[in-house]
Amino acid sequence: MPSTQATELKQKNLALWAQMNALNKKTINDKGDKRAFTAEEQASWDRMDAEFEARVKEIDAEEKDFDRRQKHDQREADLRKLDTRRAGRDGDPVPEDLRGDRRHVITPESRARATRALIAFMSKHPSAWDDEVRAEVKRAQASLPKEARALSAITGAAGAFTIAQDFMPELDKAEKSFSGIMEACRVIQTEDGADLPWPKMTDVANTGHRLTENTAAAENVDPTFALVTLKAYVYTSDIILVPVPLLVDTEFDLEADLFESVAERIGRIFNTEATTGTGASQPRGLITALLADTTPIAAAAAGAIAYGDIVNLEHGVDPSYRSQAGAAFMFHDDILKVVKKIVDSNGRPLFMPADATPGTPATIMGRPYFINQAMDAAVATTNETMVFGLLKKYIVRKAGQPFLIRFGEKYMNALQVGFAAFQRLEGQLVSGGSTAVRVLQQP
Repeated sequence: MPSTQATELKQKNLALWAQMNALNKKTINDKGDKRAFTAEEQASWDRMDAEFEARVKEIDAEEKDFDRRQKHDQREADLRKLDTRRAGRDGDPVPEDLRGDRRHVITPESRARATRALIAFMSKHPSAWDDEVRAEVKRAQASLPKEARALSAITGAAGAFTIAQDFMPELDKAEKSFSGIMEACRVIQTEDGADLPWPKMTDVANTGHRLTENTAAAENVDPTFALVTLKAYVYTSDIILVPVPLLVDTEFDLEADLFESVAERIGRIFNTEATTGTGASQPRGLITALLADTTPIAAAAAGAIAYGDIVNLEHGVDPSYRSQAGAAFMFHDDILKVVKKIVDSNGRPLFMPADATPGTPATIMGRPYFINQAMDAAVATTNETMVFGLLKKYIVRKAGQPFLIRFGEKYMNALQVGFAAFQRLEGQLVSGGSTAVRVLQQP
């Protein structure tokens, strides 16, 4: 069930957008030509746009808070249920997912155990852990990457803890909210960080033939093959300091706040490198790959984005790709401000806000879009302002499970405990052709 408050806010934004659209239409004459806003109109637009965007943030915050409250209530219910079962204690059989079986199914019981183990790991000395927590931490430590297990610091009380699979959906969701690349592109999970060869093929230059009687099929019309190697680069959140009083506060939603901090830090740096990374000892960014592998779609003017530019960008993608689910735009939030004012040849706005129906996104020309704050923010010469296409052709690889390091004593002079998260990631554009994803560049 969606948040009632979020639904009401969306309805207000729909009404406000109708006013903004009406103001925009005043600038279009009978011939369809659009003039610039007057100073008064611009001030009115800016005021309404600021209100619109502020409400979008309020909607997002309300939906996240609503989701968090529901998860918190469910977690408390699961913990209470687990207390009645005393799983793995007092001679009861140890649950199957604690016996080393690699298969893992998230259940309320396994989630509750993971929550209890994480809280104990973060807030208690190992001597205070009970048998259930010790078993969970032991299982988590056993899955640490081999590179880490070779370090003497990654032992027992020094504090290494692989983030349980029970938490991964939340961590993934949080990372996506800080990374347009992770949100838009295809994410794959591998058990380890070994090089992962990924073949790509293009056959767009070849077609079949109609044969006449006794005519042989043509030879030497093989597709073009290439190989992309997905590596696994180590990213860290750096040290996150948490006051000890918060760790012992039972009302503090520990994992939610910690994962949000981890996701924001790692999500932002990975988003930057997966957008503009050079590919040398770091991911090959989407923009970097597009500039190297394709010819940019040129905008008509250096300082403006016109309706025709966006149409050319959309049609620069082969119909076989742009007709697939997942074809979408990507741009910086400041570019969205520009696109909101653009209308088509019939005076209709390209931007349409999300309506009150749950799961219905805002669109550009009827297509979804993703905000990527690592892309160019200004409409200026040589800037790459928009991307369109089948964005899942960009592969994000997550190698192994992320893990936490706990610094239990280093910061105790300030009554704080330090945590650092590590995650191995990579990104590559694996499209075999040059027409799956395109970029708009200002001349």
